[in-house]
Amino acid sequence: MKRILTVSLLVLTLIMSAAAVSAQDYVPSPGVLSPDQVDFGGAVITIIGTVDEDTFAEGTIREGRLEEAMELFNIGGIEFMFRPSSEVVMTRIVTGEATHDIIHRDWRNEYYNMAGHGMLLPLNDLLGDDYYDYLYPTDSIIHQDILSVGSNVYSFGHLYGSNWRPTALVYNRSLLEREGQPDIYDLWTSGNWTWEEAEKIIQNVTRDTDGDGEIDQWGIAWRRIDYAIYMNNAQFVKKDADGKYRYGWADDDAIWVFDKIAEWYREGYIVPKELDGSNRIKNGTVAMQFGSDHAEGGQANNGDTLIYAPIPMGPHADRHIYPEWAVKFASIPVTAENPEGLIALHDFLFRKEDFDFDSWFATEVNERMFNRESAEHLLYALENWQGDVEWVNGLDSPDVNIRFSDDMDPLFRGIEPVRSYLEAKGPTAQAQIDALFGQ
Repeated sequence: MKRILTVSLLVLTLIMSAAAVSAQDYVPSPGVLSPDQVDFGGAVITIIGTVDEDTFAEGTIREGRLEEAMELFNIGGIEFMFRPSSEVVMTRIVTGEATHDIIHRDWRNEYYNMAGHGMLLPLNDLLGDDYYDYLYPTDSIIHQDILSVGSNVYSFGHLYGSNWRPTALVYNRSLLEREGQPDIYDLWTSGNWTWEEAEKIIQNVTRDTDGDGEIDQWGIAWRRIDYAIYMNNAQFVKKDADGKYRYGWADDDAIWVFDKIAEWYREGYIVPKELDGSNRIKNGTVAMQFGSDHAEGGQANNGDTLIYAPIPMGPHADRHIYPEWAVKFASIPVTAENPEGLIALHDFLFRKEDFDFDSWFATEVNERMFNRESAEHLLYALENWQGDVEWVNGLDSPDVNIRFSDDMDPLFRGIEPVRSYLEAKGPTAQAQIDALFGQ
């Protein structure tokens, strides 16, 4: 549904007089036009995706910017289409309706389908290296490495900044202490947090604690067990040096880690799937849980201390992997009439200085990390993320169905033979990948 922002001339004048300092302080990113170089001639701008007028509400860091932008860029109105279906977005582009659209959303919504089939404008000639070098490293990696297709860059914008939480795992320090096991924090900081050490821990803590003959404490939660594949950086899709995308789950790194998870499940070190609901990290019955981007409250229900830590390294990994699951982007439709102006408008609305790391980090520690070790790991993860992503999310497309997460359960539980199962998926998956990227 469209929600239209209208501002009367009187209100606009009052707002502009109060916000003049903000507009004067704005400096465009390198290679981006300044507001006085753009004139939309009273056109209506549509911003599509995961932002709406609340992003610019009173009390936010962007308060007043919509009104400023309407005056400075000569905009007749700003409309928001909040999380429309992918079909709606692509229909606007195909029918030529998207002449003044800015797409601002995450990659699960047909990004690659649009980029690979000529619906998004290549930005190579509009934004140079000076622009992308100016961004926070996270944003630069996303735009130039993850979201580029072939030799073209289609995305831009200050979207993540330095303020986000990489996905890793959370572990129960108190449980490890009770069981006489090494602290994962100590293993990590000494450079020894590997799959071998993880295996020793889960073997030693999995047991029957009350003597009734039933296992009631495990090494690993079933919850988000699919994130364990990133021990070995197993990627559903891999991007080769020449920019071509290929199916990756038939590679040795994927075969090894799927086999290892299945082995752990068969041996009983992972919570049985049917017992998942009552045996997660907060229940105090598991040593670790994959797929967490914070300390899960810092405390289990029984008072045990919980710590946010890296995923251990498998034999094919040379560093800790942090798979981001929903990469954000801003793009311009290929049908845009004034793409340079739309880029300038987005740069004015979403600025690099919007990301106040110190205040954000203080909030994270107070609300999500709760202890020094978790906070220290968050800093490390932010500094060491190298563009790791969860490709099965980015390639979730209704027309090109290459996501089969539900089919992973039989592999994790050791029901299906890993190599033959994953290799059999290869030809179909590769054909679908080729179709998605137009390669």
